[in-house]
Amino acid sequence: MEELDGTPMTYVAIEELPEPELEATDINAETLLSELFHRFQTKKQSYGHLARIYFCLNLCIFTLPLLILQAGGAISYIFFEESIVKHLSACIAALSALLLGIQLKLHWGDSNQVCKQAGHNYGILAGETYYRWRAVRCGGNLESLVQFWAFALHWERKITLEAPSIPDYIRHSTSTQARPSDGPELEG
Repeated sequence: MEELDGTPMTYVAIEELPEPELEATDINAETLLSELFHRFQTKKQSYGHLARIYFCLNLCIFTLPLLILQAGGAISYIFFEESIVKHLSACIAALSALLLGIQLKLHWGDSNQVCKQAGHNYGILAGETYYRWRAVRCGGNLESLVQFWAFALHWERKITLEAPSIPDYIRHSTSTQARPSDGPELEG
């Protein structure tokens, strides 16, 4: 594969990626954790939305028409003569094979699962970030901020390598939602 400028793309395993070099000098922990939390929440919502799109496309374009075709073939014996039913069955089988072939080629079911997993992973990152953010807001000292930041960047890089990219219309629709200033409220 090639990039747009003609240079060849190379794929690197996640273990081979260099760890980001981060330093704890002049970092506002609360601001950093706030931004990370909101970024992870937005990406969680985006991947969740993309997973629902893949699921609905797969269901509406392939699964439901296949079920309708098969049900139509099963009840065709009631309405048509046997000679017509034989031709109709052959047509239904050919259409079903065509739909199944296209469905397998597009991998929308697999993409749905990958997006669900990416959203789940971003949810875990958002939860971890929120926990650390609240600790800092309550006066705690986050000495391991650099390690957590490197951990979060490492996992985000791994998630984005495995998951499909988010289309712009989904990215914009989830990032323009109202963003609370201090995250979700804690209960009790």
